[in-house]
Amino acid sequence: MLALRLQRTGRKKIANYRVIAQEHRFQPTSGKVVAYLGHYNPHTKEAELETEQIQEYLNNGAHPSDAAAKLFARQGIKLPDWVNVREFKDKKVEREAAEKAKAEAEAKVAKEAAKTEKAADKKADAEQKKADDNDKTDAKEDDAKDKADTQK
Repeated sequence: MLALRLQRTGRKKIANYRVIAQEHRFQPTSGKVVAYLGHYNPHTKEAELETEQIQEYLNNGAHPSDAAAKLFARQGIKLPDWVNVREFKDKKVEREAAEKAKAEAEAKVAKEAAKTEKAADKKADAEQKKADDNDKTDAKEDDAKDKADTQK
């Protein structure tokens, strides 16, 4: 069974990769390569691939490595349905996203609490106003009774 892989070339800390088709049981460093299908420079994100040959190998059942599948998907090569392109997760990005979601949730809770507090204040103000109005009407009634009593 063939595998489509990236074979590292280049100096130390200056990596370049060849896209190769190779028997799955060999290591990419063994040199036993069936076909060279292009190259990829991760520093400039430049990729030069022979898309027709890659598509032919994929259609005939060659299995791409995770990195190769990701590269092929980015370059617009149609992958078979059975190939799962796994996105590599950056822990820092995930942590920042979780913190952002937590902050948004806390802000939402605070907003709801402020909203309910405001509604409670309005209700208390309305009750206070009603009580004041009742006191005024009671006071007017008492004044009216006092006047009536004094006139008798």
